[in-house]
Amino acid sequence: MALKRWAWIWIPLVAALGVGIALLPPRTPSGTSPVLGIWPTEELASGPAPAPGLFPGDVDEARRTQQSRVRRAMLVDSILTAARGRHAMRWDGEGITLVYEPGLAADSARFWLHAVARELAVYPNAGSGGMPLVVALALDTAGAWQRDASGYNWRGVRQYLDEAPAAGACVVTVRPYTLQWLRMTVGHDATGQAVTRFLGLCAVYARFGAPGPGVAQWAGEHQNYWYGWDQLTSELRDARRRVRLWPIEHVYRLGPSPTMGEVRWLELGCLRGATSACARGVGLTAGAESPFFYYSAYPGGTLGRGRMIAHLLATGTAAQFAAFWRSTKPPAQALASAYGAPAGDLALAAVRHWYAVPPAGGPRADARTTLVGAGWVVLALAVAIAAGQRRRTEL
Repeated sequence: MALKRWAWIWIPLVAALGVGIALLPPRTPSGTSPVLGIWPTEELASGPAPAPGLFPGDVDEARRTQQSRVRRAMLVDSILTAARGRHAMRWDGEGITLVYEPGLAADSARFWLHAVARELAVYPNAGSGGMPLVVALALDTAGAWQRDASGYNWRGVRQYLDEAPAAGACVVTVRPYTLQWLRMTVGHDATGQAVTRFLGLCAVYARFGAPGPGVAQWAGEHQNYWYGWDQLTSELRDARRRVRLWPIEHVYRLGPSPTMGEVRWLELGCLRGATSACARGVGLTAGAESPFFYYSAYPGGTLGRGRMIAHLLATGTAAQFAAFWRSTKPPAQALASAYGAPAGDLALAAVRHWYAVPPAGGPRADARTTLVGAGWVVLALAVAIAAGQRRRTEL
């Protein structure tokens, strides 16, 4: 007699329900798993209830943030005080001051001052409205200038943008501690003269002054992230010339696994002409974060905000950028008003300067991924066929 088909459906469900009732009876969570006895189920479900009116974590975070701001403000104030002392050199025509430690020879300090002036010359000049630029060069590995809000600045460069409006100057601290660092941040121009590459947004502050509040928040987002310093000067040079167009892969792989990854719909849509996706990708859409911002410096990464700024500086006039930079409107509205074009169109033009338009047809899986997927399909079908076979018994 053949077993009835409904039995294959209901028997496993009833058995699972019985096991669940036996192992998980209705009761108040005890804080440990009734199955393994080690998992804190109460904490996994809702977390420990905070004491009424007490949020020690928030208080500590607020205290650390305030201490960080105080330390940064004190450091900037001490550097500006040193800029009026003996160990300071000025480039009056550009409003640049180099502060150096007593152990550095005057000729070496002059070399750095000229190199900084050549970097600032890369940026367009609006004529007026800029702020002074102060570069503090530290050689002593135990010196106070190496310390910032988060401890020792191992990267060697720090821009103090948040303190610039109150201080009336944009301060950059520099510590050239390795030969590799020098090769990355000091190059040569067409005449063979040395030129630095670390001013970043402080160079924009020096040319155009402090930005509007919305533009400042947008432009400075992630600029001091852990992965490196602001490379705006190098991006500006690339924005003024034709560069190799990098392809965008349809799937960003997460580790070596061929099945783990994220489809880059935002980048693909932007490069294929969806201007709203471009605006969101560079953080111009309200409440949107720039995706994969920490990969923007690498080939195949998404467009970072630094590249957007570099493209605006390279393609528009100084007056247009000044109008955008100093605007009190939100960044997208400020761009549209200053450049006479929607912000998404400007972002699309910037993206396509660095990245190639991907071919149509949607995401494609490589051969390895296809084989792995086919294997899982075959295994699932085999299990289903084995479970669904009918068994016959003799009467």
